[in-house]
Amino acid sequence: YEMCGRDWSSDVCSSDLFLEGILAMTFLLDRMGLPSDLVQLYIPGTPRPQPRPRFAKGRVIATADPLARRWTNACEFYARQTVMNLGGDKLVPHYLGAKGEALRADLTFLFPTQRRNKERYGKPHLQVPDVDNLAKLVLDAFVRKGLIQGDDARVSELIVRKSWCKVEDAGCIATLTLLPPPKK
Repeated sequence: YEMCGRDWSSDVCSSDLFLEGILAMTFLLDRMGLPSDLVQLYIPGTPRPQPRPRFAKGRVIATADPLARRWTNACEFYARQTVMNLGGDKLVPHYLGAKGEALRADLTFLFPTQRRNKERYGKPHLQVPDVDNLAKLVLDAFVRKGLIQGDDARVSELIVRKSWCKVEDAGCIATLTLLPPPKK
């Protein structure tokens, strides 16, 4: 995974929960005394939507977006790193259940704005991209890398927010929670 000229796939997760001093961290919940059915991670970068095919005169004219590819790589990298921090593919169901169990996904997308627009910090981001396309890219990356096992159809509750932030804080905060089984 190459982002910003650096090959992130060679990084090794440190035992103190930080990835080489980057703000990307996974809360190892058992160590922190939090519920074991909750996983939270931060994905740094500028959020991008799921690319959609564009048509002109009945023909597909564009589907590739290099910025979306970079964001997809970041989402996949941090999802896989989170799986490894949780103990690997076999232990993910301990935290997030197995196929067929419902999940809640809470996604907060932080969009960068320049310092000259600092009055925007923390305010809602009311421009494109749409929240549904932002969420789709992240959830698909989580499925591909094993953080969500099975299909993203397991996500039965989805909360998505967009807001402005400082340039250095841009990214996505994702919280996945295993929902209790329905009462009989």
